[in-house]
Amino acid sequence: PGKDLIVGAHHICMQMFRVDLGSGRSESSLNKISGYGGQVICGTYLGGTFYPASYIKAVVYAMDPEESFEYGVNPRTIGEIGEQQNRPVAAVNDGRLIYIATKSGYGTLGGAITVLDPETGEMAVYRHFVKDQNPTALFLHAASRSLVGTTQIHGECSTHVPVATHAVVFVWDTQARKTVHTCSPFEVESLGASALSADGRLI
Repeated sequence: PGKDLIVGAHHICMQMFRVDLGSGRSESSLNKISGYGGQVICGTYLGGTFYPASYIKAVVYAMDPEESFEYGVNPRTIGEIGEQQNRPVAAVNDGRLIYIATKSGYGTLGGAITVLDPETGEMAVYRHFVKDQNPTALFLHAASRSLVGTTQIHGECSTHVPVATHAVVFVWDTQARKTVHTCSPFEVESLGASALSADGRLI
């Protein structure tokens, strides 16, 4: 936002790239951005900094998108989310805090919403925000100060049999930091969404 820059990541090998739309120039990290394996899955931009999150071990970073890539420096590692979290799904922010949805590790159930304070680097992890389910999408509904998203009932890559009956649409209150509503519009094992419209409709 506010910059003619695109920041992205390759499918695997922990490499990232950036594109300057004004000049048409692009730059790739060429090498891994950190010592972790896997790939960057998602990220969010706040206060001049891009915050990527990567699989494996759900690791969060901070990057200056206007500076060149430098191993261990740009982006720098903030830390692992922990609590058996493994695969980030989405990251959003409300202008002050960052919210990251993650799936739990292989053979487990219980994804999380993590609240990251970029000023301190502190992370508060809310696992099982929908009990025994993993998130598949996450969006910010600014008007209600809520997060809205969808879930799946099986473990990562189907490595744990479901305990819950149906996937849900959830609403998570960012002030109370808890899930305040769930519903199952369809009796399915997994739900997903691509966007949240301005009038609050999941698409």
